[in-house]
Amino acid sequence: MAEVRNTIITVIVLAIIVAAFAVFLISGTISKPIVATTEELNRLAG
Repeated sequence: MAEVRNTIITVIVLAIIVAAFAVFLISGTISKPIVATTEELNRLAG
């Protein structure tokens, strides 16, 4: 039974790591245009 529990824990940990990495990639992809737009607005306003 310990084997099964360890396997489940490993799968959950890997899933969390993958999910965190995916969120990191997605947020990075989304934030770049937002930052560029903000800088553009600041330049026009500035």
